[in-house]
Amino acid sequence: MPAPKDTPLAGIPIGPKRDAIGTALPFVVLPDKFSNSDSFMTHDLRLQRSISLTEKVKLLLIGEGFNIFNVANLTGFSGTLDAYVRPTATVAANGTVTIVVPLLVLERFHLGEAYVGLVLAVQGLAGVISAFIFGRMDTRDRERTMLALPMAITGIALLMLVSKASIIFIGLVMVITGALNGPIDIALFTLRQRRTDPNWTGRAFAVSMAFNYAGTPVGAAVAGIVASRSLDNAILFGVIASLISSVFALAMIPAKE
Repeated sequence: MPAPKDTPLAGIPIGPKRDAIGTALPFVVLPDKFSNSDSFMTHDLRLQRSISLTEKVKLLLIGEGFNIFNVANLTGFSGTLDAYVRPTATVAANGTVTIVVPLLVLERFHLGEAYVGLVLAVQGLAGVISAFIFGRMDTRDRERTMLALPMAITGIALLMLVSKASIIFIGLVMVITGALNGPIDIALFTLRQRRTDPNWTGRAFAVSMAFNYAGTPVGAAVAGIVASRSLDNAILFGVIASLISSVFALAMIPAKE
């Protein structure tokens, strides 16, 4: 039976507790609805309607719900929720870059659109190379550092854009921020993969990534509004978002499992 919602941890009896597949469970206050009789129980619902707009164009409307009866499946319980955290704020900083860098190139340095594509491409290339390098590392018990430190350095690097630098200087900042994405992504996906029950891997990744990357349009929207008044203030918004992300990573992710 589940413990009442207001039951203190000290009031939960001590004894062996395992889920349906034999995984040891920490002592937690269970929700009102849960099941441990089967290894996994869920009821999903999907509604779909196709509307023909033209002979070749169709509009597809989809509504989908997962675990609609809100059953808590206690399989592979990890005791933490932080495996899915790459704070959305750090992605908001990426959204800021997509607004700020083109404005710097076009308005502050009066260069053409080709230079905008070039500096963004440099960032992407640096990220790919960095991911290959850090992908060969053993990241166990290093994930928190590999998330928090690059996030903080990203904020510092973005702060350098406030100065009246040249296009080469902007390119250097983009190389730094791109290279820092490598350890962040490796640590993030390693945490998710290791701490997610196989039954939930697909959904956990989908929901987590959707939530994380919601920061990109949010960051771009805020940076666009702020940049219309002050380009430097828009850059500072990205700096603050990166530093907040670093604090979140340190606060929410345990140093060791």
